[in-house]
Amino acid sequence: MKALPAHAPRRIAALLALLAPLAAAAQGAATIELEVAGIAATEGRLMVALYPSAERYRRDALESRMLEARAGTMRLRFDGLAPGEYAFAVYHDRNGNGRLDTNLMGIPTEPAAFSGQAAAFGAPSWPQAAFRLPEAGTRVLVRLPE
Repeated sequence: MKALPAHAPRRIAALLALLAPLAAAAQGAATIELEVAGIAATEGRLMVALYPSAERYRRDALESRMLEARAGTMRLRFDGLAPGEYAFAVYHDRNGNGRLDTNLMGIPTEPAAFSGQAAAFGAPSWPQAAFRLPEAGTRVLVRLPE
């Protein structure tokens, strides 16, 4: 058997160091299957935001999607996510102006909902909206109010 050159172990170690993050990412990639129910009309767009932490909640979405609304239920898939805690915010932008419309008191006039437990008044806090994403993936239901 022929001996490896002296520099071979360093090259192998360097190659493994480069490949390690890719292998870890592939192993830790999880999927969220989101089901948005209660879409009452086809006009406008469905707006979806996925938040990855309490610090970014309702400020800086990890991923945002804008889809043409379809009455009934819509399903979305979010792939390649690290296991951890996440939260969704969803609203039906019925008039297509790109924002959640509210009345003078700040109450939404378009259907809006979050993942997790519903808040009595206003948007839920991070602990109320957050859900755990295990490595095996998860399904989340968000139901828009009528």
